[in-house]
Amino acid sequence: MHDVRYALRAMRRAPGFTAVTIPSLSPGIGANPAIFSLTNTLMLQPLPVRSPGELVQFLSQYPDAAEPPSNSYAWKYYERFRDETHAFSELIGVSPARFHLRADGIDADAIDSEYVVGNFFTMLGATPAVGRLLGPRDDALGSASAAVAVLSWASWTTRFHADLSVIGRRLEIDGAPATVIGVTPRQFFRVQVGAAPEIWLPVAMEPLIQRPSRRASGGVPAPG
Repeated sequence: MHDVRYALRAMRRAPGFTAVTIPSLSPGIGANPAIFSLTNTLMLQPLPVRSPGELVQFLSQYPDAAEPPSNSYAWKYYERFRDETHAFSELIGVSPARFHLRADGIDADAIDSEYVVGNFFTMLGATPAVGRLLGPRDDALGSASAAVAVLSWASWTTRFHADLSVIGRRLEIDGAPATVIGVTPRQFFRVQVGAAPEIWLPVAMEPLIQRPSRRASGGVPAPG
């Protein structure tokens, strides 16, 4: 309290200095909570998925290579790891993408999205906020049920105004039709901190959008 009283007396004696100092301090004081919030999210909090401590990531690196390890694999290698590796209970694959989204009243360029395999949400223990999430039956090549999409909570609340009737709504994703089947919970963003896709699609939908299809040729990158 003595120091506070002394500071107040000094500030009264030099009002010009005080007028400069207080605005200068405000951005720094305001930045501290923002920095802590970011650090807390990126480094201190666990991923908002089931059993985050049990997750591992596949990395590859050529011997003596100068490049850092990579987590990107062609689809054919993902299938081999999935079918022949028995050290893990499950393996998921994710391929980031950017799409042009169209719907009634919406015309959005270059939204962040992801192709995911059918067990993506179930392995991570995610439950839908609205509707249902993607499952294995949505990830069969040539299946009519492959043309579906799951919205993030942020996309649902901002682009679709938290409208519950969004389930069953038709979208156009790079010109390909897709039907909204669900919305992820508010806290879910994916397995990479800081990444926030707006839409998730089954990998089986990639041939409907990408011509020529990289999955059909075994080339869709699928970080595991």
